Amino acid sequence: MMNWLRNFFYGRYGNDALNIALLLLAMVLALVFRFTPWWWLSYICYLPLILLLFRAFSRNIDKRRHENDVFLSGFRKIKGWWTRQRDKAKDKTHKYYKCPCCGAQLRVPKGRGKICITCPKCKKEFVKKT
Repeated sequence: MMNWLRNFFYGRYGNDALNIALLLLAMVLALVFRFTPWWWLSYICYLPLILLLFRAFSRNIDKRRHENDVFLSGFRKIKGWWTRQRDKAKDKTHKYYKCPCCGAQLRVPKGRGKICITCPKCKKEFVKKT
């Protein structure tokens, strides 16, 4: 029996970060739809689980790895944005502005009154109150 199972799983993709995210999504959807008056919406939580099983048992490893890489690159962008927002909120000595020309984020000290800020990327000057 174990030999059959070992042979079945040989060459399969298995689990990765995207599968874990799909499992968490299914759990959150199940919890949310548990408290809605429309019982038929609870069937939506099975879709991520079906996709999870399909990806875990797939033999097309290159395609599953590419899907995971795309997911991780998007997740890193969101996580980086969230970390920057948290760090900005913790920073009590500086104020953050965006350059009106190129959109670069600039950090200037607080409590200096009106100052002329020069963007290091595009050299555009603008006046802001800190």
